[in-house]
Parts: sequence; C-alpha cells; structure tokens
Amino acid sequence: MSPKAAIGVSLFGFALDRGLKYFALNTPILADRGFMFGNAFGFRLHLNDAFAWSLPVPNNAALGLAAAALLVLVFLLIKKCAHPEWAGLVLVFFGALSNAADRILYGGVVDYLAVPFGGVVNIADALIVAGVVLLVLPRTKYAH
Repeated sequence: MSPKAAIGVSLFGFALDRGLKYFALNTPILADRGFMFGNAFGFRLHLNDAFAWSLPVPNNAALGLAAAALLVLVFLLIKKCAHPEWAGLVLVFFGALSNAADRILYGGVVDYLAVPFGGVVNIADALIVAGVVLLVLPRTKYAH
C-alpha cells in the first residue's frame, strides 16, 4: 500500500469511527437494546472501560499505556516511513488515536458494532487489527 493510500484509508476509517461513535452515543435505542440484523450483526452502544480484549486495567493506566504506545508509533512512523511496514503503522496509529480519544472524552472506549458470539467492537479496532496484519504479513511471507 502506498503512503498516500495508507493515510487516506486511515483518515477515512478514523472519521467514520468518530462519526459512528457520535451516532451511537446520541441514539437512545442503541443504548437501550441496540439494533440487530438477525442474531449475528448489529449496532449496540457499549462503553468499554476495560483495556484491550476487555482486560481489567484502570482507565488511568490504560491512558498511560495508550499514550506510550502512540509515542512509540510516532517514533516508528518517522523512522520507517520508507519501509513496507509504514502502512500498517499508520493504520494502527489512527485506530489507537481514536480509542485513546474515547478514554479521555468518555472514560472508556465507545464500541458500537455487535458481532457474533456477543462481542462489541468499533472501526478503530478494525484499523488496529488490519495494521497489525500488514505488519506481520511481510515477515511471514519470507519466513519459509
């Protein structure tokens, strides 16, 4: 992925995530019971005050970890802007930035996409996962 494409996808995902979080926070039905498409997918507001994968980490500690991670990501972005990993780092950065903003503004991460098996996630989580995949794939491609 080119640097321009990575930034474009990341900014679009960031803006979409922020907009859907605003919608979820301001739509009472999502807070009450949500809106499901069958039994699998839907929209439901969930304020996740735990850390990644719902680990029970206090919000102040989670904010500290998020700030440290964002600083490391900025450093890596500056250092690796010409490398293939750059696109993955950009996606992770914007996903982490959106979730960190939630912790500051709302005391937890705003999740709104209900997925099978009872989980609720957001677009920022998808940006982070996609970024990690882009970081790992080049390494596994040449591992054999």
